[in-house]
Amino acid sequence: MDIKYKIFGPKLLDRLETSFDNQFERYVQLILLTGLGGYKEVCPVFTLKSYKDTRAEKDKGLDGFIRHGENKYECFSITGPKHTSKWESKFNKIKKDYQAAKKYCEDRKYKMVKWNMVINFYTIEEQERAIIELAEKDGVDVEVYNPRRLFQLLRTEEDYYKVAQGMGEAFPIGASIEQLAHHEFAFVALKSFILYENNGSFDEKLKLLHDIRKYIYYRTFFNLTEDEVESGKGARRPALLIGKNTKIHTKYQETYQYMKDNQGQGIIYPTGLKPKDAIRKNDEGYLIPIKNLSGIHSVIIYLEKLLLEKGNYKIEKAFEAIIKDRDKVIKQRKSV
Repeated sequence: MDIKYKIFGPKLLDRLETSFDNQFERYVQLILLTGLGGYKEVCPVFTLKSYKDTRAEKDKGLDGFIRHGENKYECFSITGPKHTSKWESKFNKIKKDYQAAKKYCEDRKYKMVKWNMVINFYTIEEQERAIIELAEKDGVDVEVYNPRRLFQLLRTEEDYYKVAQGMGEAFPIGASIEQLAHHEFAFVALKSFILYENNGSFDEKLKLLHDIRKYIYYRTFFNLTEDEVESGKGARRPALLIGKNTKIHTKYQETYQYMKDNQGQGIIYPTGLKPKDAIRKNDEGYLIPIKNLSGIHSVIIYLEKLLLEKGNYKIEKAFEAIIKDRDKVIKQRKSV
């Protein structure tokens, strides 16, 4: 997937991840109609028919389809439970959706060749396997779309613009990163690091890191007072100045959880925990405290080092190196 979208892309993904019920279904339909709508040319003599939603079947388990040939249907079901729902409740709804899609096709003598289940949460391997087995036993191919997988259906910058407008996203389309508040930007930056890890070219990754660092420096030095400049404090270590001049109001300070899903893809989400002083490892992955933009700046330094040395970066490797170097400094201080 070419990364052509603006820095607002991760903000839209966050909208999708945090929505539920009717709002989630509306967002999903928007993405499906944008990403799969119209005719997709595969080769000069073959095209895939477009996705159609089934508004008349609302809450009946079948939410859309793609027609392949005379009587072959690829079905789509959408479920967006509240994020506090238990797995048993989620799975029961998914089972009902599959049975409804199956009945829809059987009643009309259609052959269901594929069933796509779109969900607003991330599954572990056993849960995804359980969903797949619902239809596999009937000889039906299955695809489970979590928010990130669904988001990958958007392939062009125009696709992102359409979806952003449809979501009513307040963040201006095509806006520059300078227009984001510090806490918004921190989350967008972390999301961008993850999205670019497996998708961007070397040049795209390097440009991303440079653009984000440029924004941080702009905010840092723009906020220096005359007294600080005249007293020479502007020459202090960038990390100290960044921490001082990009403070986030306590209301918006956050600790983010970084972890891998069952496909090995990185995901990040706010935990609601009060942020501590440094990145640390936990059972799920890593906790990233954000009180200001100095933490983002540190991550950029380590990601760039990996990128320049190895031609690519791994976010986990950067977190490991940050923790290792911090522990080394603490040990040295204690030995003095």
